[in-house]
Amino acid sequence: MFAGAGCSGTTPRAQGRNAHFFAENPDRRDERFQTPLGVYEQGCGLDQVHLSWGHDEYIYQIAKPCLPTEALYLLRYHSCYPWLREGQYDYLCNDEDRAMLKWVLDFNRYDLYTKSHERPDAARLRPFYEELAAEFFPAKLHW
Repeated sequence: MFAGAGCSGTTPRAQGRNAHFFAENPDRRDERFQTPLGVYEQGCGLDQVHLSWGHDEYIYQIAKPCLPTEALYLLRYHSCYPWLREGQYDYLCNDEDRAMLKWVLDFNRYDLYTKSHERPDAARLRPFYEELAAEFFPAKLHW
């Protein structure tokens, strides 16, 4: 995830293997977007920043009416590595963002690098996850 629509964006290190996409972005030639704040105000909150759209934002939009704030932050920002790993965008964060960062960082430790090489037993796990989903989500979701 990249939170840079409307501001100068991330460092090359945070961009990683996607750096060439950032270099080709026409916004790089627009003066309005060449400062860290760009079109935003300091402390506006990450919820006011235009984020790239991916699976994080999609599931966040679906779950928004159902889950508590902490869970929504995990879903929406768990892949915002410039914020999580590089400490970028802090100047855009508000107090709620900073308070929720702890939850996202805790979750992030288990997100990518704890996958097992063994295939999970879906039949055994299904009842647990169905019960968990039923606790928070209605029987029919609005997609």
